[in-house]
Order: sequence, then C-alpha cells, then structure tokens
Amino acid sequence: MAVMNSALFIQEVEPVMNTVFDGVYAELPPEWTKIYEKETAIQRRFQDDSVLFGFGAAPEKGEGAPITYDMGGEAYQVRYLNKVYALAFALTEELIEDGDHINIASIYTKHLARSHRVTEEIVHAAPLNNATNGAFVGGDGVTLLNTAHPLAGGGTFSNTLTNPANLSSAALEQLLIQARTVPDERGNKIIAVKPLRLIIDPSNEFNADRILNSTLRPGTANNDINAIRNMGYLRDVVTLSQLTNPNIYFIQTDAPRGLLHLTRTPMKRAMEGDFDSGSMRYKARQRFAVGVTDPRAVFGSSGF
Repeated sequence: MAVMNSALFIQEVEPVMNTVFDGVYAELPPEWTKIYEKETAIQRRFQDDSVLFGFGAAPEKGEGAPITYDMGGEAYQVRYLNKVYALAFALTEELIEDGDHINIASIYTKHLARSHRVTEEIVHAAPLNNATNGAFVGGDGVTLLNTAHPLAGGGTFSNTLTNPANLSSAALEQLLIQARTVPDERGNKIIAVKPLRLIIDPSNEFNADRILNSTLRPGTANNDINAIRNMGYLRDVVTLSQLTNPNIYFIQTDAPRGLLHLTRTPMKRAMEGDFDSGSMRYKARQRFAVGVTDPRAVFGSSGF
C-alpha cells in the first residue's frame, strides 16, 4: 500500500513555511449532468433496458371481412453494468502529528474528490467518444452513430450524415431533418423527436456561436436568414471537455431512454486508522452505470 509520509512533505511538516500551494485549482462545473438523465439503478449487478415496438398502420377493413391482428414485441435490450469507481490515500501517523500547522488530510480529500470528478466526466463521455467505433455497439447491434440502425419492422434509419462533415449550418440542417423524420421501430414517421441541444468539443465553441447566433446565414455572402436561429433550434449548447475527437458533434433529442446514468451506490466516503502502523486511510467509492438505450437520442457526425 502506498503511504504518504513525512519525507514527502518536508517543507510542510517543518514549520518554515506560512503558506502552501495545494494544487487545487478552480474547477469547471460538471458537464455530464447537463446531458444525462439520472435514475436510481435496481439493486443488482446489472440492469437490462428493453426497447419495445408497437403496431404498424391500421389497414382498411372490408365489409364483413375479419379484422386484422398485429403483434408488438421486444426489438432489443441494452445491458447496464454497474461498475465500481474507488480511490484512497493514506497518511502516516507521524505526518499527521508533525504537520499540525496545515491540514494535509483536508488538502488531499479535495484531490480525491477531483479524481472522482475526472472519472465521472471521462466515463460519461465514453459513449460519445466511441460513437463510431465498431468495437462498441448498442443493443441494436450497430454503433451509436450509424447510417443503418435496424428497425424491428424491417428497414433502417440513420442518425448520422452519409458523408461525415465538420460542424456547419448545412450539416446541422441535414441532421435536424433526419431527427424530424426519424421513424419508430415499425417504420412509422409519426413520432415527435425534439432537438434539445448541441454537444461540442471546446475547439468548436466559437464556430458554434457563429453558426447558431448569426442573424443571417453564416459563412456565405447570401442575404438569407439563419434558419436554425429563426426556427428556435439548438438554443442550448453543451461543451464536453473530455471529447477525444475535436471535430465530433451531436444534436441531443428528447427521445426517451436516451443517455442514461444509473446510480447503484452514491458516493461514499470513509476514514479509518490502522492499529499497527497508526496510519490514517481515506477513501471514496461510488458505483454507477452509463449508456444509451435509444440511438434516436443523438444525431451527429464525427467530422473529418
């Protein structure tokens, strides 16, 4: 077990300094909480989320003819595995005794909290970072962003551009059209999927502002209105610092069972002393699962 001792903090445990730079900077507000729906997980190691499909269009019934029966069912399942994330540190008894002019433990509990914040952001960005990675497929058997999501009633739908394109008004308009016309599992184009927000990498913040907030069509000499702005789309923009592809972007919709965070065990903090060594140990532990059930929750492009 790694234990921090007096030798590592000689300037702190000897009363020769009046102030200590603790390395704790101001932090960005949580980013993942702006795009994930949070729920309490069931009391099991994993949880399966089922996507059901309904009926097709009602056919015409001839006079005296028997009525037509249809069947619904389960299109696919998405499994959410509750993973444990934990970290600890230990201080020797002598370090605690000799460092009474500063609160070493207080400083490093802040660092411990920061470590969990970093983990949360990385884990919640992972489904988006792997949106086009063939090694990571959803319950329907294809990647999160795909031109051929299979439908239970036959056929496919797309939630990405046929040809990847960087963020632009034209690319966003095409994705908004695809969101507007996305079918349900039986191919019915009757569902109302509302675009909620644009999700981008920090390198796209200025570009996104010009695209969404220009009065006229951005990047052209045409005197057209900015249709995206005029129609009130994408007024909310969320920047995710943990996106690994600077060109990737997403339009998040209000499709139910989209980006989900399931809390199995909330953050727990504990402190205990070791009888033999006298060291004091601090730990923080949490358990949760993240994922995407319905790919209609995001439309986007990986850029190029």
